[in-house]
Amino acid sequence: MVKSKLEHVSHRTAQIIFFGTLILFIVAVSLVALNFFTQGVVTDFLVKYDKTTIVEEIIVDEITIGTAAPVTSLSPLNFEFQNRLVLNNSYEGLVALDPSLQVKQALAVTFGQLDDLTWEFRIREGVKFHNGSDMSPNEVVKSFKEAMQSDTSQLKSVLSNIAEIKAMGGKVQIKTHKPDPTFLNKLATVYIYKDFDNGELYGTGPYKLDSKGEGLEDKNKISLERFEDYWGNLPHFEEAKYIYIKDRDRRLRMFEEQEIDLLRNVPYPLVPEINTDEAIIITQPSLEVTFLGFGFKNLRMFEDPTVAYMVRDAIDREALAASFGGAVRVSPQFVSNGVVGYLPGLEEPEVIIPEDASPYSAPRPLILDFSIGLSEVAKHIESDLEAAGIEVELNPLAGSDLIKRLSSGESDLYLLGWKSEFGDAIDLYKVIAHSKENGMGEFNAGNYSIQRVDDLIAQSDNTFAPLDRVRLLQEIMRTLINEQPFGVPLFETQIIYAATQDLTFTPRIDGYVNVAEVR
Repeated sequence: MVKSKLEHVSHRTAQIIFFGTLILFIVAVSLVALNFFTQGVVTDFLVKYDKTTIVEEIIVDEITIGTAAPVTSLSPLNFEFQNRLVLNNSYEGLVALDPSLQVKQALAVTFGQLDDLTWEFRIREGVKFHNGSDMSPNEVVKSFKEAMQSDTSQLKSVLSNIAEIKAMGGKVQIKTHKPDPTFLNKLATVYIYKDFDNGELYGTGPYKLDSKGEGLEDKNKISLERFEDYWGNLPHFEEAKYIYIKDRDRRLRMFEEQEIDLLRNVPYPLVPEINTDEAIIITQPSLEVTFLGFGFKNLRMFEDPTVAYMVRDAIDREALAASFGGAVRVSPQFVSNGVVGYLPGLEEPEVIIPEDASPYSAPRPLILDFSIGLSEVAKHIESDLEAAGIEVELNPLAGSDLIKRLSSGESDLYLLGWKSEFGDAIDLYKVIAHSKENGMGEFNAGNYSIQRVDDLIAQSDNTFAPLDRVRLLQEIMRTLINEQPFGVPLFETQIIYAATQDLTFTPRIDGYVNVAEVR
C-alpha cells in the first residue's frame, strides 16, 4: 500500500527553490575557494547537505478507505451522506466546517454581515478548477443558483432562506429572507463547481476524481488523485480510494490483509477479532440520536408531565443500549454532547409516584409508529411499556408511508432518529418540536405544541451573540426533557473505525473522512 518516489514539488514553490538554490550556489562557490585552507571541510558540508536536504527520498502514501455503503451519485447537488463522504474531497464551499464543526475559511477569504439579512464574501484569488480553469465569483453564483433551483438538487430546503445572490467584483453578496445564525453552517454544504458543455463537472478540492478510475461504472470503488494545483496545502496522500464491500466479514479480512488502511463502520461484534497490536480502534459518536416521541393530539395523557416521567422511567434504556452489543450508548438528551444546544449537567428529575396513582388514561392501545429498520427497538419499547401496564400496538412503516404518517401529527408514540448535521440543535427544534404552523414542525409527529418552546426558537433565530443563543437553545432542551417532556431520548449510535498503526487519524464529529485530514 506504500510506494517510493521523489516528493512532488508544487509550481508555487519553484521560485522559492530557485532563489534558495542561487544563494546556496553563491555560498558554495565562496566556500570552495576556502577549501584550499580548510582541507575538505566545505566538500564534507555540501555532501552532508545534499544527503539530508536535496535528494532525500520521501515516502508518498496512497490510502484505501473501506465503507459500509455504496456511492450512488457523484453529483455536487447530492446531499446523501455516503456520497458526500467521497465528494467532500473533490468539492469545496465558500466556507467549511473543521473536524469539530467550527466554521472556517474555504473559497471565501473573508466573510461577514453587512446587516441582519446581508452577507458578503470576498472570493479567494488563484483558485483553479480540476481542469485548470480559473474560478471566479460568477461560478460561485451559478453553483448556488443550481443548488437552489435544479430539479435534481437535494439542497433546496437548506438554502430556502436565500432571497438573492450576486457577484460584485471579487465578492459575492447574499441576502436572506430572515436572520439566520446558522447560515454559515448551511453554506458549508454548497459545493462550488464548473459545469462544461460536455457534461463534465469540476470542483476545486484537494483531490479530483481519477480520470482513469471507474467512476460510477463500479459503485464499489471510487478513485481520487491529488490535485497538484490545489490552492491550499497539498495533502499527504497522492492517491486515495473509497471501497464499498457489502459483506462485513470480507471488509474485515481485507483490512487484516492490508488491502484497506482505514475501515469505517466496523460492526461492534467484529471488534474483538481485530489485532490491536497492528491496528488502532477508534470510537466516535455519530451525532444521530434516536428517541421515542409522545403524541399530544389524539391523547391528552402526555400533557401531564408525571405521565411522561413514568413512561420514561418504564423504559430500560441501559438494557436497550446493551442489546446493540456496544454499538450505541444511552443519550441523555435529544442532541449529542458537542452540539450547540446540549446542556451539560442536565439531570432528569426523580419523580416519586404514589402506588395507588393511576395516571394512564389511554382509552385504547397506544400505536407506536416506526421505520422497519427500528423493529428491534420498537419491540423493546413495547415490552417495557406493557410491563408498566401500557398496552402498545406496533405499526412498522416504510418509505412514503412513514413520511406521511410522521407529517400528519397523528402519532400516539413514534420512534425517530435525528442527526444534527450542522452541529446545532435549531433544526431539530424547528422540524420536530415547533408547533405545526408557519412552515415549522414538518415532522412533529406527535403534534407537540408549547408556546414557550416556539417563542424560544424564534428568539434564538434572531440572536447572533453566541453565548446568548447557546443559553436559549439549552433552555429549550431543559423544557423538552424536564418541564414539558417531548419524548424520551434513547440512544446515540457510535461509529467505530479501525486504522493501521502508521496512520494519524482523528475522527470528525460529523463522521466524514476527509483524506486531506489524514496522514
